[in-house]
Amino acid sequence: MRHYELTDTGRTAVRPGRDRFLGGSQVCFARTEIIAVDTISPPPDRALTAGQARVTFRYRLTDVASWTQRTDVRATMPGIGDMLAPNSGTATDTLTLSDHGWMRPDPQPFP
Repeated sequence: MRHYELTDTGRTAVRPGRDRFLGGSQVCFARTEIIAVDTISPPPDRALTAGQARVTFRYRLTDVASWTQRTDVRATMPGIGDMLAPNSGTATDTLTLSDHGWMRPDPQPFP
């Protein structure tokens, strides 16, 4: 098992995450730009409550941190290369209507 220590710069990119990737941490290295919303429907896991929707959208990543291009980073985190491909991908998320518009119930950055 390998153990990694973050540099001071690295600590600025790590935030608590909502999954177990990196021990419950999330590495923030880019901004998500929504290209298009493909579908909007009630969440399938429960009856639609007021102001909730399941949204599938296409996105790309912008303002990508320069360190993501380093070969040692790519070797340690091989998924970064796929995430940075042109027209990065498609995602599905549940949104809740708030006083500030449609938002994630837990405002963690995506991806």
